[in-house]
Amino acid sequence: MAADWRAWLYQKLSSDPAITAEVGNRIYSTLDMGPDEKPFLVIRLGESLSEVHSREGGESTTAVIWVDDDPGTYVNIDRILKKIRTCLESGAMSGQQIQAIWQGDSQDLSDDARGTVVRNVTYRLVGRR
Repeated sequence: MAADWRAWLYQKLSSDPAITAEVGNRIYSTLDMGPDEKPFLVIRLGESLSEVHSREGGESTTAVIWVDDDPGTYVNIDRILKKIRTCLESGAMSGQQIQAIWQGDSQDLSDDARGTVVRNVTYRLVGRR
């Protein structure tokens, strides 16, 4: 399952028309410098853990999705965060048994290296092997 977290998350976000209307195909797993066109998303995963309390032998990981945009306002970012929440909490994709549990949204931040304003949303992804 561990290798599938990133693929599942990317597939879920990139196949949602509301999200792609905002960021197009600008959804990244690694990124040194931001692309010229904004806004964009960056997916970061934490360590995978065994869900020992699960009889099905499940696993979980922390997923943080960063939303970067041009400086000036956080209105676009706030709208995109709501769309991400709707997408990830809408249920599993066909054949998937992964649940995204919202952990919270960050405060307003800025990324001086990329020249963007940024916020993130954190989820706990839980699934069965």
